[in-house]
Amino acid sequence: MADFLHSVGARLRTWFGNRRQPLRRRARIPCSISLYDERELKSGKLPGTALSGNTIDISSSGLAFTVPVIRIGHRYIAGDNRTLRIILELPTGSVESFAVATRYERLEEDQELKGYVVGARITRMSDSDRENLSNYLLKL
Repeated sequence: MADFLHSVGARLRTWFGNRRQPLRRRARIPCSISLYDERELKSGKLPGTALSGNTIDISSSGLAFTVPVIRIGHRYIAGDNRTLRIILELPTGSVESFAVATRYERLEEDQELKGYVVGARITRMSDSDRENLSNYLLKL
């Protein structure tokens, strides 16, 4: 019975569109990714180094990006609810968001891009940055 309901739901989504999440738009946006740890910042420790990457796709609630490596120092960026600070370099200016990696995958050697693809869910963003991102997404 559960399989039947799942197949009916899948068929309805193909007819009426998948409305479960915001539409992802393909966009190559330069971005900077660093680990964000509020406890370290409160203790006076400066933020660590950042990785440079590019987005593959983006929505108001998440994004996928490529990075050359999956670790910053000795810590994985896609580990145990680690919060990422992601700065997107939009044509209209920088947008800061905080996200949690939900998946990652190593790119195959024969692909044009090298490194890793990381999917992340945006957990926090200022109202002004969210508005700037929404306006940018509308133009895509």
